[in-house]
Amino acid sequence: MGYDHTLLKTKKKVSGEFAIIFTIYNLRRAISIFGVKGLIERLKKSLFLIFDVIALFFRPSKLLKFENQYTLPILELY
Repeated sequence: MGYDHTLLKTKKKVSGEFAIIFTIYNLRRAISIFGVKGLIERLKKSLFLIFDVIALFFRPSKLLKFENQYTLPILELY
């Protein structure tokens, strides 16, 4: 990637700096694979799925009871 030094010192700060660098690298890679519109659509689907799962934990009445155990309903990924 061409990074041989960092602007910050200490392990914690350098770790944060590299986290930003790798996040941007992965974002650019995802854009080149899916395109901007495709990536936005996939992120929207993922966020709605995450929010649905979180909402299930805050509303346990939405869980399904199966053989005396509570399970999550089947979630559609696509």
